[in-house]
Amino acid sequence: MEIVFGAEGWRGVTADAVTIPNVRVVSQALADDLLERQAEEQGVVIGYDTRFLSEAFARECAQVLAGNGVSVYLLDTVVPTPLLSFAVRYHGAAVGVMVSGGTRPPEWNGLAWKGPHAGPIMISELKYLAAKVGRSSPRSRSLESAMQQELLRYANCDEPYVHHLLRLTSVSARKKRRLRLVVDAMHGSGGHLLTQALEEFGSEVIPMRMRHDPLFGGCVPDPAIAEQLMPLQEKVKDSGADLGLALSGDGARLAAVDETGRVLTGQELFGLTALHLMRERGWRGSLVKTSDVGKRIVDALGKRFDQRVREVGKGFKNVQDRVQREDVLLAGDGDGNLLIPRHMPERDGLFVGLLLLEHLLWTEQSLAEAVDEMNGIVEK
Repeated sequence: MEIVFGAEGWRGVTADAVTIPNVRVVSQALADDLLERQAEEQGVVIGYDTRFLSEAFARECAQVLAGNGVSVYLLDTVVPTPLLSFAVRYHGAAVGVMVSGGTRPPEWNGLAWKGPHAGPIMISELKYLAAKVGRSSPRSRSLESAMQQELLRYANCDEPYVHHLLRLTSVSARKKRRLRLVVDAMHGSGGHLLTQALEEFGSEVIPMRMRHDPLFGGCVPDPAIAEQLMPLQEKVKDSGADLGLALSGDGARLAAVDETGRVLTGQELFGLTALHLMRERGWRGSLVKTSDVGKRIVDALGKRFDQRVREVGKGFKNVQDRVQREDVLLAGDGDGNLLIPRHMPERDGLFVGLLLLEHLLWTEQSLAEAVDEMNGIVEK
């Protein structure tokens, strides 16, 4: 099976394209690249999600890197993708490897690469790495040997990551009122961390689909798919919750449900986040959106707060390219992928969920009221 790289790394169907031998081959290409750049001591952070064989693939990657003399931090539990990106920066590593299928169906998996800036590596870097695949045979050493040689360390960044999220949010907002939220983890890796952060806000959290499941309960772990949110909508209405939040299986994407059970559109989620950052926070920078976001809300808010709005083609690689070229406040698409560079240049559904809660606490509104107010601002 040919190893084919996409925009974010190498992904495919497990046991078809993504196999242990192929993981070794791809990991050797990464090791060759790091040795060429003399970055082996700076090292690599490896994380993995809840999918079939993710932990095994992460261990194989670690063994190949260590077999080439590359220092490795292997995260000791399943993590969402934004935490892996944070961990790269936290440990000062040269690169991060996330073993994850993203929002694809359960049978998918793969390896995605993150740079020292805590975001995806450039497309040009990815192509350069892909060109090295298969040029040399994998060299490997056992995890036990790697630990003895001090080439491998197990690490956990859960607490530092949550602390970072909370450090970027308002302490005063947390004291305003106690909201009830439903958090739908979609059987992925981000639900427990989001719950922990929300409870630090003083919120009451009703957990949903928190159990780690490589089959994701028979669903596709993507909150942008409307039918996947029906259980959350019912739970919000039945429990009398103030709102519901759903995370994609990898924690990068967020969907929000208001107190009536209505799902916010991607444009509404983008708009509320932008409004909060510009009005309540006073942050500035351009708004970058893909063409599927729509113009009505985001363009009007940009004009209202005198911030430039940039539209790029569909596909998050176009967003990433713009983020690396100018001062961006918020960037995203119509599927609930939002990136706030002041946090880190990575999509992070957990941080967006905290900002949405902060907005409601700050304005003392329900989510439906917040959307209505935003529409009133847009229509003026």
